[in-house]
Amino acid sequence: DLQPILADGNAITSLAYGGGVWAVVYSQGSGWSNQVWEISSSFPEAAIQQRWSEGYDVTNLAYGDGTWVVVFSQNTGFSDQGWNTAADLSDDPIAQRLADGYSITSLAHAEDLWAVVFSVGSGLDGQDWAQDSAFPESAIDAAWQEDRSITSLVYGDGLWTAIFALESPFTTQAWNLK
Repeated sequence: DLQPILADGNAITSLAYGGGVWAVVYSQGSGWSNQVWEISSSFPEAAIQQRWSEGYDVTNLAYGDGTWVVVFSQNTGFSDQGWNTAADLSDDPIAQRLADGYSITSLAHAEDLWAVVFSVGSGLDGQDWAQDSAFPESAIDAAWQEDRSITSLVYGDGLWTAIFALESPFTTQAWNLK
């Protein structure tokens, strides 16, 4: 039960599945409130539309073990959101959303489907992304040399996908493979 943890002023800030377990990161200071989540065996399009109509934003989207989980929050500071799903991460839809002032705020992969959530007002500006079949160490190093932060890192369909931003709330980053 997540409610006691959330009642202590924490917010779910990251969610992932791997190795047969769900990992949930709780943080204080995000400003996000009134979190709810939906669980579905198919992409939760209807749940996203319903929660948007109730004033919620998607703050986390993840897939694992045949299950989609989407976390919704209020008080995010986002002024608009949208999403795309596709069999591959084509540069065209992503580039168009970024050009329209959106930032990638959540990324997930499910079997043969990528899902990307875009938001306006996230503070993750100047984004770009890289994909590689090997862990994208050189892309991360290059991004850090340009003062870009990792804002999302997902493995799916045999590819590592890293999202980077020139503007983000992160001041120091490191990575480690275990």
